[in-house]
Amino acid sequence: MWSDLDGEVERACVNALSLLRKTGFEFVEIDDADIVELNQTLTFTVPLYEFFADFAQSLLSLGWKHGIHHIFAQVDDANVKGIINHHLGEGAIKPAHYLSSLQNGELLKRKMDELFARHHIKLLGYPTVPCRVPHLDHADRPEFFSQAIRNTDLASNAMLPSITIPVGPEGRLPVGLSFDAPRARDAFLLSNVSVIEKVLKG
Repeated sequence: MWSDLDGEVERACVNALSLLRKTGFEFVEIDDADIVELNQTLTFTVPLYEFFADFAQSLLSLGWKHGIHHIFAQVDDANVKGIINHHLGEGAIKPAHYLSSLQNGELLKRKMDELFARHHIKLLGYPTVPCRVPHLDHADRPEFFSQAIRNTDLASNAMLPSITIPVGPEGRLPVGLSFDAPRARDAFLLSNVSVIEKVLKG
């Protein structure tokens, strides 16, 4: 989660950690390769499968009579339309693949529980987004979305409470530093990150 960072993002996040270290916070560097690899088996699979499986049924339950294709036909964005057409055709996710991803999701939760316990970690910290805010002309690149969610996807899939705070230089485009806590430790996360935020604000 700290690899392949944009230089500006890395500097802002490292500077924030350095300031926290000076005030008594302790940091442990961990190898997250196996966690990241496992998480990648869930990315997009579960939400896309459930969207195409459940959306039409939800519309019917609400009395919608035009059919799901009536909605899809009104999508203007070429990238979104391409994803829809792909998953309505040969790219449709198989039920077996979906079930495998659900099982991997449970495994990911257990591995994250073990990671926090094994390394005696109270919070997991990382850059929220590995790349800088793009110029408007480049924001619609198909690959940008997957780059932008690369780090935040883990907390979502592992059901970890997560919060991000701004650490970029004043007057510049935003840079975020995220903190995750073990599952069901939402109040713990909020109280500790509020302390961190006060330190960083000086």
